[in-house]
Amino acid sequence: MERYTTIDVVKCFAVFIVVCLHTVTYGYDWQSSEHISFIIGVFPRWVIPFFFIVSGYFFGQKVMNNFTSKAYFSRYMFKLIGLFITWYLFYLIYDLILRAVLAIYMGLNVSSELNQYIKTFVNIDALYYGEGMTSYHLWYLTALIWSIVILYVFIRIRKLGLLLILGAILNIIGLFGQTYTSIFHLPIQTKDALFFGVFYTTLGCYIAFHYKWIMQKVRGIKSRYFIYLILLFSLIQVMERLITVFVLDGERTIGDYYLSTAPLTLCFLFIALKNKSIGPKTFIAKMGKNAVGIYVSHLFIISIAALSLNFMGLEYLRNNILFNLIFALVIFIFSYYFYKVFNLCLYRINLLFSLLRFGNNTSKNSAPMMEEEVKKTAI
Repeated sequence: MERYTTIDVVKCFAVFIVVCLHTVTYGYDWQSSEHISFIIGVFPRWVIPFFFIVSGYFFGQKVMNNFTSKAYFSRYMFKLIGLFITWYLFYLIYDLILRAVLAIYMGLNVSSELNQYIKTFVNIDALYYGEGMTSYHLWYLTALIWSIVILYVFIRIRKLGLLLILGAILNIIGLFGQTYTSIFHLPIQTKDALFFGVFYTTLGCYIAFHYKWIMQKVRGIKSRYFIYLILLFSLIQVMERLITVFVLDGERTIGDYYLSTAPLTLCFLFIALKNKSIGPKTFIAKMGKNAVGIYVSHLFIISIAALSLNFMGLEYLRNNILFNLIFALVIFIFSYYFYKVFNLCLYRINLLFSLLRFGNNTSKNSAPMMEEEVKKTAI
């Protein structure tokens, strides 16, 4: 399938924004700063919807051919579930080690601390919400998994348009568990598959299914007008935040998406689809291609880096804006290379087990074919 390098470029900037957001907020009382709280609460809100909508778009392109859709869906689910399980276990082990070390350092009961962590974070909710202590960002993977499952069911029964309508309604209802809690408080978590992920993945898939008709309309609009629309919808988001939080005295810590988030995200996608080949063979596009890897690994790098600063007595540097920007860039690059090395290690281990399993039955001719099959299953 043709590579959309512009989408990779946008994904690179999007995941960098995520890294910046988590770098600034990790172990830092960002809510005490009105300016930081406002910026975080408004401007990065299109990023995760963009990942959902792009995932839905490419999934739609792959399953349009009904003869191969089931096989692709199975492979895609296997890869997503494998990615989630791998990194959920990775962070679980990391958190348990970290908890034990801190317990020893503070003179606490190690067994009690570990049991408390397991009771808090290891439960059935992880299968849907995917959250943990350091791994709270993995909610995106579980939301994507459930969203794709629901999307595929509706594709099979030929009710994609119905799901788009239902997803939009649920997304609007979900606003009352997010930004619009000051109007009516919906006492459930709405940053999930049902209220959030389904709508955006379905929207991306719907665009893929009706690509020719939609792009005929979009190609007639110059890219600069989409940039104007991005600025407009960003301004509307600011107004939504000001009204719901400051005028109506809403909750400042809640606000993962707004009414204007969907059209704002669509503008980014349409710019990318109109200009498919911006930045080919650049390092930015290369990092954007590995955006999911950077996403799943960056909290580990942030945690290690933040602990190192605290250990060296340099945590005061995190109050400096320039340091935070450089710090986030370093985290971003380290996350990219850590994921590449980690994935390579998994691939080598997987290949080793495959060789041991097949043993002497593996001929010289079959070895390259088996290695190719192992590559396909790599996280």
